[in-house]
Amino acid sequence: MDLTVIYDSKTDNTKRAAEWIADGMNNVPDVCAKVFSVDEASENADFIKGASGAVIGCPTYAALMTPAMRDFLMGAGESWAFQASWEEPSLQPSIPTEEQNLLSSRSW
Repeated sequence: MDLTVIYDSKTDNTKRAAEWIADGMNNVPDVCAKVFSVDEASENADFIKGASGAVIGCPTYAALMTPAMRDFLMGAGESWAFQASWEEPSLQPSIPTEEQNLLSSRSW
């Protein structure tokens, strides 16, 4: 079973946590877990799309996810993004309008 861990990290703390999670997954027989940063996601779209599951993590700023993770989850220009592959509309990520406005007004 293929699994993926996708992260965004500014100080490498979340990267280390993502690697630990994948290490634990890989200790389970018949599991192949790979770790990708959101910046590497496009290059590894085939593996990500084919994975049976994903763990997604990033730091929070002012109680919000990072803009890079938000863009990844919302499919910013990527036809293969998670929201395009989810069959159940209620599972698609959504960001309330007030948070969208706050995110777009910040300079990171």
